[in-house]
Amino acid sequence: MTLGNGESIDVLSGEWFINDIISALRFISSPIEMSVRGFSIDSRTIESGQCFVALKGPHFDGHDFVDEALKNGASLCIVEKIVPALKDRSHLLVENTQKALEILAEYARTYTAATIIGISGSVGKTTVRNWITTLLSELSGINDVVSTTKNYNGIIGLPLSMLALRKDSRFGVFEIGIDKKGAMQGLAGLCRPHVAVLMPIAPVHIESFESIGDLAFEKSMLCSGLCAGGILVVDYESFEKYPQIRANAQKYNTSEVITVGYTPAATAFIISASKLPENMTKVVTKIAGVNVSYTIQATGRHMVFNSVMSLVAAIASSYNEKLAVIMEKEWGHVGDTLLKSMEKLEPLPGRGETFLVQWEDDRNFTLIDSSYNANPASVMAEIENLVAGYKERRKIVVIGDMMELGSISADEHLRIFQGISDSGIDKVYAVGLLVREGFDCLPSSKKGGIARNQADMLPMLDDEIRDGDVILLKGSNSMMLGELAQKLLFSKGKACFFKKTA
Repeated sequence: MTLGNGESIDVLSGEWFINDIISALRFISSPIEMSVRGFSIDSRTIESGQCFVALKGPHFDGHDFVDEALKNGASLCIVEKIVPALKDRSHLLVENTQKALEILAEYARTYTAATIIGISGSVGKTTVRNWITTLLSELSGINDVVSTTKNYNGIIGLPLSMLALRKDSRFGVFEIGIDKKGAMQGLAGLCRPHVAVLMPIAPVHIESFESIGDLAFEKSMLCSGLCAGGILVVDYESFEKYPQIRANAQKYNTSEVITVGYTPAATAFIISASKLPENMTKVVTKIAGVNVSYTIQATGRHMVFNSVMSLVAAIASSYNEKLAVIMEKEWGHVGDTLLKSMEKLEPLPGRGETFLVQWEDDRNFTLIDSSYNANPASVMAEIENLVAGYKERRKIVVIGDMMELGSISADEHLRIFQGISDSGIDKVYAVGLLVREGFDCLPSSKKGGIARNQADMLPMLDDEIRDGDVILLKGSNSMMLGELAQKLLFSKGKACFFKKTA
């Protein structure tokens, strides 16, 4: 069984005693020694001793896969109806399996000792979630930190990720994504973070909202789930631009608002970022009045911002104190560990990974794979980073359709290509249908080519790429530019060499 986006979900580990499951779901319990080793909704990847939750959706019914789940080792099934495969097999019959999943997550959240960090916003959520997890793992030990699995951050993915919480977990870091009005409050209430991290607000997944202000309101409803004394770490520009965020922070009694930005008015002020060899960056920032410097394995204004958001969130999560107090009294205890850990921060797959490629015909070029997702803000951030970071080299961009922009889609695609036209990009290639109008408006000297899909783009790039070029791939995940990246790395099956840069 798969999630709605077609991806299968991994098994989530963490031992649960059967009586805990029975108690959480409000069944009458009896002394049973049995335990399960985690939960899964995917009958194909379930492991021996796992609990299979048979979810139902518009395009699938998990009950059709109960037999497969049992054959693959499920020791318990949670179901809404009895199917033949369950005869003489352990199962719990519930009214609604999705609700049961949420109740189990609530139970895990209630009994864990973990400090919980919830992350929302429009851009950078997954990178920051991963980086906060890295930093907190260095502080407390990797087995003490539970984090969102892959991008499972919605109504199914969030509770599944939370089921990995143990009573003695030290931290839980959970990404929360929404795509419609009214969705955040329930997810925030399930997560109940101690620290809410709100990334920049941008026109992403906006098709179900009347305005970007409405989107800002919905994203900032993350504050509604904050525990007493909860902290909000937020992008300074979004906090100043959208009064909805400030209103929600006040309404839900946020005890401290920590802003991050490129302005001295921010609580964490990013002073400078200096590009170093091997795609590394030295960052200097002032956090609650304390100067802090470190190095990350990434480049670009957006990655620097993500690193400061991650660092501040990790600091705020480490002690039950105001940020200024932590920086004054406790920074010496955590600073060395955190700053050394910052050196490990690097782009995630498809989110800015950089490769040095050598084809068998001796053409050498740099490939920047940002194919996982795209929105107007992230595309322009990547373009700015490309132009600033590779001034002396020929720069090629491959832009794919940006999805889920609703009524502003045509204008935003056109604006992106206008921005590229005015930049230092040398050649532009486009993939999809939504990009056509913008591509047509480019100066002829910048037009490389346009294709309906990534497969048709490969021959064009094969003819275009010259020794020393830098190529950026950027588009929504559905455009499958990640496959194009793999083809470029392996040069259509030819013998070639590539390495990921630091």
